[in-house]
Amino acid sequence: MTRLISRIRNIGWKILEERDNILVLKKGDRMIMKYNSITYSIFDYDKLYTHFYYDYFIPLAYVHKNPKVLIIGLGGGAVPFQLDRLLGSNITMESVDTDRDIVEIARKYFIGDIKMKTHVADGAEFVAGLKNEYDLIILDAFKNVEMPKAFKDEKFIKEAKAALKDGGILVINSILKVEDLLTYTEKLRKEFDVTSFEPSLFLDNTMIVCIKNMTRKEMLDKMKANMSVTPENRFLMDRYEVVFREGLKNP
Repeated sequence: MTRLISRIRNIGWKILEERDNILVLKKGDRMIMKYNSITYSIFDYDKLYTHFYYDYFIPLAYVHKNPKVLIIGLGGGAVPFQLDRLLGSNITMESVDTDRDIVEIARKYFIGDIKMKTHVADGAEFVAGLKNEYDLIILDAFKNVEMPKAFKDEKFIKEAKAALKDGGILVINSILKVEDLLTYTEKLRKEFDVTSFEPSLFLDNTMIVCIKNMTRKEMLDKMKANMSVTPENRFLMDRYEVVFREGLKNP
């Protein structure tokens, strides 16, 4: 960590806070949260879209009007920050994270007074027992670069499905080896209509979109009807069009 901090200072970043394994960095209008040297969140207050993987959560929040959203894995809070800026009072958000320090730092530096219930709890345990509660569940939980095992279990998959309303969506950010990804998506397909794609050739992330009791065409049509396409966000809609139009041909 000491060597990393020295390199960071040498290239002009200011360290706003260092707490255990967490670093908060600032350079101009850009801020970054790092955990164990891994970038968890990037904020650029001049630009709403980062072209990082979590931009691809945004269109899914437009599938339902006035959606209720659960975010499992808060990080620096880039996702609720973006959704609040875009949807404002038209969205209801909750987040859950196991790390109290991450929650406190996200509130202090990144998401401020955004209207969102924040729970310090295990995400898999939090979902258990909920019924027809959310339109969208965003699973973006990691311990370093590993998804906790509980989220890969069939128990969580079934409970996440139960927690979603009809037409609800579970979207998962994953970094898995090919064979592990195939095993995981097979489990998900027992409960959901599943489509996976890579948001960028330059990232190792795979986005897994799991739909409950709604067709891919219905999802895509609702997204297009509710989300205003601009030059800044067209790359998102274009990617969903390609992925889900291909998916419609090859269910």
